[in-house]
Amino acid sequence: MVGANFNYQFIDWAHDEIDNEGFDHAGTLSATIFTPNITIGITDWWNITFSQVIGRRYMTWGVDRITPHHRDEGSDRDFDNNAVGGILGDSRIMLRFLALNAGKGPGLRLFLGGGIGIPSKNSLISDPFFLNGDEVKPHRHFSMSEGIYKAIFETQFFVKRIKL
Repeated sequence: MVGANFNYQFIDWAHDEIDNEGFDHAGTLSATIFTPNITIGITDWWNITFSQVIGRRYMTWGVDRITPHHRDEGSDRDFDNNAVGGILGDSRIMLRFLALNAGKGPGLRLFLGGGIGIPSKNSLISDPFFLNGDEVKPHRHFSMSEGIYKAIFETQFFVKRIKL
């Protein structure tokens, strides 16, 4: 089985000045994320799914002033602090077991699953908000990956009904 998810988000953002700069900050943020997947049945009871996040996050800076905090930037380009750009995000490999199956017709189905989330290199390599009081230095705000391996556990419960 082949499938996909698609998500588009657009945010018109603004906030007050930072560090007494004397001007308000404003811009836009857009995210276009596509996640194709393929599920292969191994047996009547087991299947495996592979998925890959593909996309771009982009911020515009809508003010005609220079600030160390904002600029036009996207997750698809490398940044000068060695942050790797691109369109690939995290990959997932999931193994699922059909633990409860009422058979043909109406009834209950229960899947138990587990897997691993594999990060891409397109991740943040420094805190873009300098929350620990670090010196403000050039940084990228957005990435396509959280940069960490993840253990994934899931359950899926379905009630199949006959349409009347």
